[in-house]
Amino acid sequence: MKTIITTIGRVAIEPDFVNEKKNVIIFSLATDLKKDETIFFNCCIFGDRMKEFAKMLEFFKKGSLISVTGNLNDVKSYISKKTDKPNSQISINIKHMDFINTGKKKED
Repeated sequence: MKTIITTIGRVAIEPDFVNEKKNVIIFSLATDLKKDETIFFNCCIFGDRMKEFAKMLEFFKKGSLISVTGNLNDVKSYISKKTDKPNSQISINIKHMDFINTGKKKED
């Protein structure tokens, strides 16, 4: 049984192709839990969905607010070298994604 996860956050690392074949896209999504606590999700898009999402790449910018739904792929726990506190690395295989309109207009 696969675990499905849906979260909303901001693009922390802009999407990029993983390999020369350009059939896998990865990016990082930051989701705030509390005032000073953020979870980072490593997001991966591949297979049939990759072609669909590749068209959206030009609109992905650091800070873009998006929602993602996908299969929870991997969770790893570790101690941060910077803070010496426990941390987690969570990977999601994206199945669905939407941009969220914040209502703010971009100024030129």
